[in-house]
Amino acid sequence: MHRRLTPALLCAFAALAASPTAAAEPGRGEVEVGLLGQLQAEGGSDDAEPTLRLRRLRPMLRAERGGLEALAVVDVAKGDAEVIDAWVGGPLGALRWRAGQQKLPLTAFRQRSIARLGLVDWPLLSTWLGGERQLGVAVDAGGAEGGWSAQLGLFEGRNTRRAHGVAPALLFYGAPQSAAAGSIHPEAVARVGWRAGRAFGASLGAAADAAPVRGEDASWRGSAEVEGRLGRLHLEAVAQVADLPAPGRDAWGLRAWGGWASAAWEEDTWGLGASASGIALESPLRHAAAQRLDQPVEALRGHANLTAWWTPEGAPWSLRADLQTATRAVAPDLLGRLLLQATF
Repeated sequence: MHRRLTPALLCAFAALAASPTAAAEPGRGEVEVGLLGQLQAEGGSDDAEPTLRLRRLRPMLRAERGGLEALAVVDVAKGDAEVIDAWVGGPLGALRWRAGQQKLPLTAFRQRSIARLGLVDWPLLSTWLGGERQLGVAVDAGGAEGGWSAQLGLFEGRNTRRAHGVAPALLFYGAPQSAAAGSIHPEAVARVGWRAGRAFGASLGAAADAAPVRGEDASWRGSAEVEGRLGRLHLEAVAQVADLPAPGRDAWGLRAWGGWASAAWEEDTWGLGASASGIALESPLRHAAAQRLDQPVEALRGHANLTAWWTPEGAPWSLRADLQTATRAVAPDLLGRLLLQATF
């Protein structure tokens, strides 16, 4: 099903290009081609050799015509073309809609682009509890600059990439599984937030799966986040909880908790930050995972990071570096990473 996303989106681009509205209003249409590349070097306190790898290589195509927009992003860093984002959207009265493969709007933090993230990579919270990308429809109400806002979405319930929201697979199978197949099981997502310009923002989110696949999906998830700025100081915190039904068991209430907090000093071309992310597993969930894997499962695991970044004024490239420590459940104990990013 997902292999048809790219042809379908190309048809959408063609429709936008031929739009009579765009022809009647010169200057309102635009097609943009872009590229994101990330080269990452890392070395740890374990015995492994330092590595250098192409972390991401993502061509992008964006089109806008008469209020409608479409986006296609693929990643070719591993040789094969993997669909990252593929959606079309537009206005619906005072609302905006978006349909296609996209991130679940469970938190505002995960809605950011990796190109503008002040971290070397997404934190442990995102890897374990999402929001992942799914195929679906979302509707936005309200503005991002101030006042109340809300997002509602209905998705197919299947994780299309297995890069985020993979806690069930990690716990019950020991590693992320391939993108889920099988039947669609609708998952509803809602988030409501409030902002006072750039000074302060807060939101609450929830997701519920109508028929979660045990060992692959969360039956429900909740989130809370706050963000504030005081001059150049940027503070953020995100908390999430998820119920993860185990394969072959009737028991529910197997909950995982997660959090991420960050404090960063941000100048126009550089910044320094400290952050921490962790996952806590309640006892029934640890017991179910330990039985499945036939090995003990730790209650806590987490990362702490010191990060620096630099973007020369007007340059299409930037550098990010961090030093990361981890609990015993996440190796190595000490990891240094350097990321060179270029965008065109």
